[in-house]
Amino acid sequence: MKSRKSFSELLALARSYKAITLVFSPQIDSLVSASLLLRLLKDEDVDVQLAPFYEATKPIDTRSPILLLGVFQRSVVSGYKVLHLDDFVGRDPRSSLSLSLYILKNLKDIWIVPQELEVLVLAALLSRAQSSIYDEKLLQVHEQLLREAVSRGVYEVVDTLRLFGYPHAPLSEALERTLEPYIRGISLNKDGVIEFLKRLGLYDSILRSEDRERLVNELEAVVVDYARSKVELYGSKIVLKSTTLIDDVYELVYILHTAIDSGDIEKLLIIGIEPQLLDAFRVRYVMLKHDIRRVVDSILAGEIHPKRIVLRGAYVSLIELDTDLKRIPLFTIHKILRGLGIVESLTIFKDSEGYAVPLQMIEPRWPLDMEFNVVGGAALFKSIEEVAKVVQY
Repeated sequence: MKSRKSFSELLALARSYKAITLVFSPQIDSLVSASLLLRLLKDEDVDVQLAPFYEATKPIDTRSPILLLGVFQRSVVSGYKVLHLDDFVGRDPRSSLSLSLYILKNLKDIWIVPQELEVLVLAALLSRAQSSIYDEKLLQVHEQLLREAVSRGVYEVVDTLRLFGYPHAPLSEALERTLEPYIRGISLNKDGVIEFLKRLGLYDSILRSEDRERLVNELEAVVVDYARSKVELYGSKIVLKSTTLIDDVYELVYILHTAIDSGDIEKLLIIGIEPQLLDAFRVRYVMLKHDIRRVVDSILAGEIHPKRIVLRGAYVSLIELDTDLKRIPLFTIHKILRGLGIVESLTIFKDSEGYAVPLQMIEPRWPLDMEFNVVGGAALFKSIEEVAKVVQY
């Protein structure tokens, strides 16, 4: 039986080599994990090299260990000392539990973790949701790990409106900011929000319990017109107790998704050292909202029809767009549609030049047996057969 290693053994190993290479995937949980380790190892004077799994064919220093973070090892690689982070933090590699939560739990035995990093880990946890980020089962399976890893002074779980920024932000602002669930005519639409609230007599008014019930019924009546899965706009939600850096962890998930979609992976890797970079990511997020609204509204209006196709025995969604895919935050759009039940767990995008797959949907295996062209946060392919070889089903 394989004996479990400890986190302190990993640190001792890194110190002894004075160098380590972290191989990560461009998924939020893996990126946050890499960022936390980068901050820790820099403090230990360890030279840290970082490599996304899809650059595995490029030369990597063989003199130092290679640590895989949420990345599967496809085959034995001679000449390399390959380690798996799961072995050092007590996580079953077959588990769907958040890797960064395990790291945070171990970090608390070493140093005082800044609150903004705990919030990042909460976002990483929520990013693992397969459908809605409000999936209550996700919190249930992480319940014990959350208690052990995240300080209770950081957040609380309360029953409230599931709107981005609420209850810290005013109702009108929260409605406009909300991307999940996407409320047609209201999300990203300030004029639509004002018109909606005035019609209900709730604009600039204090929301009473009876008003809240009426508001939820009206909003859900809008969403049910196009959603294919159940959407609940009132229910349990993680609410941050401090709003110094970010006021809503659910919106933070989408901010991080748009950063990955924009190709800001190198900046995301140092967010554990420079959390203030979140301000820059938020600006990019706001800039992309016009493109997000245009594409999502077109799909909800029936102007663009996602197709359901079979790829290697699995159902996937195919969306054809008449715009340059390299400019569109593809995974962010997928997540919005997935939260509504409109697309499958895997979405492929197509334009006149070929196919695009968000990097977060590429199976993170190392070393990679097939290279592909990466532009921004997507991998580009000429044929659907090429796509079938690399995606994560």
